[in-house]
Amino acid sequence: MYMTVSPAGTVTFRHDYRLNGRRETLTIGRSAIIWAVALYASVIGLSWKGKGLLFFSALLPQFIHAEGAIAAQYVTLALVTAGIDIALMSVYAVGGHHAMRILSGRAMRWLNRGCAGMLAGLGVALSLYRRSDLH
Repeated sequence: MYMTVSPAGTVTFRHDYRLNGRRETLTIGRSAIIWAVALYASVIGLSWKGKGLLFFSALLPQFIHAEGAIAAQYVTLALVTAGIDIALMSVYAVGGHHAMRILSGRAMRWLNRGCAGMLAGLGVALSLYRRSDLH
């Protein structure tokens, strides 16, 4: 399932599936959206995520200079971070879309298993890792 947004601001929810060897698309709903409401909802949704707040409370103070305009520094860092996040998530989404179109169901299953195995291996390796500076 995915969502598309037209330049006019119409949001459409779609689900692709195969039936008798043919690719079909089910359109679940369409609604016109007001960009101010979407922006407000995004800001509220992002601001309530504790992990993001914790990350930025640990990361940002080292880049803020107390002698300068603090609000402008925070806004600049927020815009740069949002821009990088949007760019990376867009590349991730486009790559996933193309991978789904290119790979068969069986290949995707093996890709998912391989990724799960790598993540499990990394988790085990991290749990066994010991830092040399700890006594």
